[in-house]
Amino acid sequence: MFKGSELNESELYGKAKVHVPDGKYLCMIDSLEDKISKAGNAYYRLGLLIIDGPFKDKLLDIMLFYTSDNENSRRSAMRVMLEMAVAVTGKKDINSADDVLNKTICVTTKLLTGGKEPFLVINKVEPATAFVQGAAPLAPFNEFNSADIPFGL
Repeated sequence: MFKGSELNESELYGKAKVHVPDGKYLCMIDSLEDKISKAGNAYYRLGLLIIDGPFKDKLLDIMLFYTSDNENSRRSAMRVMLEMAVAVTGKKDINSADDVLNKTICVTTKLLTGGKEPFLVINKVEPATAFVQGAAPLAPFNEFNSADIPFGL
């Protein structure tokens, strides 16, 4: 029998879930779901489709745990949702996923690699106007040296 619930719909439609370099990306909000993990923690599952630059058409799959025992995780999830609400609607509330779906935002990401698996976090959400079209993702500061900066350090 066909079990569509077990399919990864993003793969069916050609959107690849990826880890991207730390940087700023122009994204369309592709999905937003309120879910419960196997451990019983509530979270928002956020799909962001990159719409510009070298990672165009790649899907960022973000899980924002808001009932986690980890206070930092909970605060981070609430901050991202608040910044997204303000960036898209100009208000602090999202009444339904329809309020934000297919809207464009600018996100600043960071890839964390300290756990069992690397995972992508959102450091900042801004209105789409904060994105400079065609700009490459920013390299982490530690990859620069004083010769890279014209005025020196």
